[in-house]
Amino acid sequence: MGLVFSSDRIEQISTGKIDREGRWRPSHYRYMNSGKPDKPSEFRFDWDAMEITFSGESIPVATRAHDELSQMSELARLLAGGAREVALPVFNGSKRRMYEYRYEVGKPTTLEVPLSSGVVKEQALLVTLTTSRGKYATRFWLAPERNYLPLRIERTHTEKQRTVIMQLTTSHPLAGD
Repeated sequence: MGLVFSSDRIEQISTGKIDREGRWRPSHYRYMNSGKPDKPSEFRFDWDAMEITFSGESIPVATRAHDELSQMSELARLLAGGAREVALPVFNGSKRRMYEYRYEVGKPTTLEVPLSSGVVKEQALLVTLTTSRGKYATRFWLAPERNYLPLRIERTHTEKQRTVIMQLTTSHPLAGD
């Protein structure tokens, strides 16, 4: 057994607008990986032409598609509306193509969250993500009381059995709390 450490820095920025139905509609997506500086990093969603353009190339974009960052806002919106199974077309910036992401909501659970102020217990929904690639198994613990803020994310590379855990460590009260 060995440990793998990476000093790569990944930065994602999604810009766009909220449409009449309350959905985020990305117009520009930036995906930067310091370990792969030669790959395109700026992506433009051209909804009139129904394509995503980058580095002089273009690929078709699915209706109501999201980038890897904006998918979380759409997932939260749909879960707040009562959805328990969600399928979203998502543009993957590192692979430069569209994938179908499928989310399934499990039972509510209580999650201990180690915040800087101490460990707190939060109500959370366990949401499992399956992608059409099947390369990763991803689980999200989302807090309905915090507008479906991700409290914890576990992403396991299914072939390499390597897991990355992202954990909320700081929290500020919501407006009105």
